[in-house]
Amino acid sequence: MANRQATSQDLSQIISKVLSIYWNYNRLYKCKTFARLKDEINAYLWNYTSIQTGSMTEGTNIKGSDSDEMIVLPRILCVKDASHLQHISAGRFSYFRMDLERTRAGFCTLPLLTLDDYHIVHGINFTVGDCIVTIGDVQYLSSERFVNAVVAFHAVTSPWKARGKKDADVYRHGPCATMDLRGIDDRSDHYEEADLAFALECQSWPDPSDEWITRSRLHGWPPKDLMDRIKKMPCHILPVGDPESKNTDLEWRFAFVYQERELLWNFSSTQIQCYILLKALRKVYVNPLFSDEISSYHLKTTIFWLIEDEGVGIWHESNLVHCIVICIEKLKGYLKAEFLPHYFFRTRNLLFNKLRRTDDKRSLLSILTRVQENIVQSLCDVLPLLGSPTLLAEKLKEATPFGMSLSLFAEKIEEAFGLGKICTFLDILFTVQVCSILFTYMLVPNVPIEFFETLHLMFCSLRLDEGILHAVKTFLRLRMAMLLYAKAHETKDESSKLRFLSNAERIYNDASELDGLSGYLYLATFDLVRGEIQLSKTRVLSIFKIDRCMLYVQNLSRKQLIVAANGSLTQNSLETLNDVASTDVCIARDVIFMSTDLKCLPEALKYECAMLGEENQNFNFCEIHPVVYAYFLLVTASQLDENTKDVDSYLDRLDSAVKDTENGINRHTALNLLGFSYYKAGKREEAYNVFSQSLHEFNSTKNAAVYHLCIIVIDFLLNTYQEPIQA
Repeated sequence: MANRQATSQDLSQIISKVLSIYWNYNRLYKCKTFARLKDEINAYLWNYTSIQTGSMTEGTNIKGSDSDEMIVLPRILCVKDASHLQHISAGRFSYFRMDLERTRAGFCTLPLLTLDDYHIVHGINFTVGDCIVTIGDVQYLSSERFVNAVVAFHAVTSPWKARGKKDADVYRHGPCATMDLRGIDDRSDHYEEADLAFALECQSWPDPSDEWITRSRLHGWPPKDLMDRIKKMPCHILPVGDPESKNTDLEWRFAFVYQERELLWNFSSTQIQCYILLKALRKVYVNPLFSDEISSYHLKTTIFWLIEDEGVGIWHESNLVHCIVICIEKLKGYLKAEFLPHYFFRTRNLLFNKLRRTDDKRSLLSILTRVQENIVQSLCDVLPLLGSPTLLAEKLKEATPFGMSLSLFAEKIEEAFGLGKICTFLDILFTVQVCSILFTYMLVPNVPIEFFETLHLMFCSLRLDEGILHAVKTFLRLRMAMLLYAKAHETKDESSKLRFLSNAERIYNDASELDGLSGYLYLATFDLVRGEIQLSKTRVLSIFKIDRCMLYVQNLSRKQLIVAANGSLTQNSLETLNDVASTDVCIARDVIFMSTDLKCLPEALKYECAMLGEENQNFNFCEIHPVVYAYFLLVTASQLDENTKDVDSYLDRLDSAVKDTENGINRHTALNLLGFSYYKAGKREEAYNVFSQSLHEFNSTKNAAVYHLCIIVIDFLLNTYQEPIQA
């Protein structure tokens, strides 16, 4: 028994050490900061409340996790009764009463009190009034009609659809409009689904939830300061009814998204790791037979109750395996009782309508018992699921402890990971993710200049690091330089034109330090379009001369490393990290242009940006992989310089770079740049094949390949039929 306990503690410390590379309290804080930043920016720019939810926001994502967001509709408020209206500030609102009398615990209907009819969401011809149904002499807000509007909205406004991806399957999933992403770009290792829910805000918590505030807690969890914060957070109502009710299409479910998110963000490292491992165990052992019976939400709720009932004393890294075992035991207790109470709405049974057949319940309990009894083997089986970043999963496969001592396992972990290096890369990963989101917001048309002042205040309040602030300011300067260059072409006054060009050049030079690659490519683009062909070429080649490893974590390629060595750029998988350990490490980002940048671009890119038009204004920009763009610039400069030898050499490398972006999103843009380069080099057959492939991957009139193919065909006809055609 003592040996078994010692083994459990040893394994706990080893697994905790590995998982702490990625899943730890520090990462939870970063996830919280990132989510709040997105929430605040959405509120400022589009005047609506968005709540980032789900595993990606919680920092608990494993392979196949979902991306979730909840939007709270403005000008609709749910109150306890009509008497509460007099306590609410005046304004144009629709008010509904939360009627809990004839519904199962956790649900309500929403009889209408006052109606301010307006379109529920912009772009969908559906009003609040369209969601009202009359039963007898009472008007109710229909959850069924409401969620149908959400599905329609998600189907036409998704960023995936706006960025030219083929149609994704959008369907209703409970209260959400769910988009299946697995068929879009084969990146199911990233996340499989994107859920969007529209919710209504409650003016106060429903009466049964007051019990959460008043109940006695033997172990003081949550602590008072956390409870005080949570009590001030509003709860919401989601459009999904009790599946067993005859009036399910009229019923709505209470949700405590803010509160649950805040609790999880305050987990210790051991608590978050326990939740991660429970999710992985569920995916491997439970999902194959009972995927619809036990969810991650059941696991999270079980942990909430365990911490409240047992206290925080057991939650330390040497006890991780034991914590997992007792969590499973507590879940088994709920399954046997057929009652798992909602953490904030205690009378609501989360297991209602689950495991109706006795044999199913018995089978699930048997599976959970086997996992407990073979916990070491079970955990080692699921560790490869923890594949974010991919390197973590691959190295854990190699480092499985069976067949070796635990001490040797620990040594292999140290050897495989180089823990300090991985932690550094994960910090870089977070920086890139935050910056990418912020860059996207800067590309929204007609953003007022005051927004950037507000953005700076958000940075200060959320304590984001200086690296992110520096990157955002640098990118903003690049956008200013492009505007100055465009303005120089619009003015007729020669002195003003020179002044604009001089200021643009100065800003481009300063902003080239954006990262290890793309900043210099913007500067080389500026050189190229103003006729400094040799200078543009020299700038790009200078990047190749510095041996370094650049982390690329954006979506245009699945290869996450860019290596500059031996005078060339190559894309590599993250697993080759140890092979480039001696090089300088930095970030490489996509190169991004807008439809308003036409005067700042080489000819091929003008086609791409002109195709963006005015539709989908929130995504009105073109992204290019930095390695693809670097070789495209070299090909273009060599063609303008009439250096045939260099053209052929760089064309081969551009072709290879485009091949490396396979399965990335927006790949048609890279293919079009390659096809245009072939066409300009007189290689019409190669150009035709590449443009055809581009159109095959993105079959749309918004793909510039359509026009390139027309040009090639016309060119062929003109060269084939020299004689004028008689009428």
